[in-house]
Amino acid sequence: MNNFEIIEHCGIYALIVAGGNGLRMESAIRKQYIKISGIPLLARTIGVFSSFDSIAHIVVVVPEEDVRYCFENIISPYSFNDRVCIVSGGKERQHSVMNGLKKVRELASLQHGFKIVLIHDGVRPFVDHEIINRCIEGAVKHGACIPVISVSDTLKRGDGNGFVAKGVDRNNLYQVQTPQAFNLDLIINAHEQALLSDFSATDDSSLVEQLRKKVFMTSGSIKNIKITTKEDLIFAEYMLSISTTGYSY
Repeated sequence: MNNFEIIEHCGIYALIVAGGNGLRMESAIRKQYIKISGIPLLARTIGVFSSFDSIAHIVVVVPEEDVRYCFENIISPYSFNDRVCIVSGGKERQHSVMNGLKKVRELASLQHGFKIVLIHDGVRPFVDHEIINRCIEGAVKHGACIPVISVSDTLKRGDGNGFVAKGVDRNNLYQVQTPQAFNLDLIINAHEQALLSDFSATDDSSLVEQLRKKVFMTSGSIKNIKITTKEDLIFAEYMLSISTTGYSY
């Protein structure tokens, strides 16, 4: 049985994390709700996954106080169907992801066989189906898969006082993106162990690495940007102006 056939027979779930406060954006509303070309960033992101037919359910994690706002301004106006549900997040990102994973586990409880979850940043609206497919295939084969792009700039390590300590060899260095795809049981175990050991990390794959499990890398895209600043918004508007995809709002 090839990877495509395996994917057809496993449960696939998406977990979209949208708990940012948008401090660097200096906006009156959280960055995930800022509109680009008239549509909120989070709605655009959900739209890409909603248009991916193989995904059984999409869980969106937002701050507890935003649950009603998200339903009234994101889910309902853009007619996302009953595959999409909202759960409240926690104090830190890891807690929010764990809340979302508990919901995914609940939704997947009746699903037999292999289960994959894609964990994605709510403010990466330019992810495409090709990246999603590669991540799913990597997770099916290896248990964990992340999209990456090669580091192209020269890197320097600072000495803490404003001076260069030394250069950093950029060979085999990569920038990590999302969605990060995992065997559902593996990533839940990784999060549970991290909570028990008080281990924290900036991404979910690091928690899997902490279990001494290997994480496979697949090709990301320079277009798959995380929107965090006003300059990113300008670039996002430009990206939309030249977009030819049929599934990104």
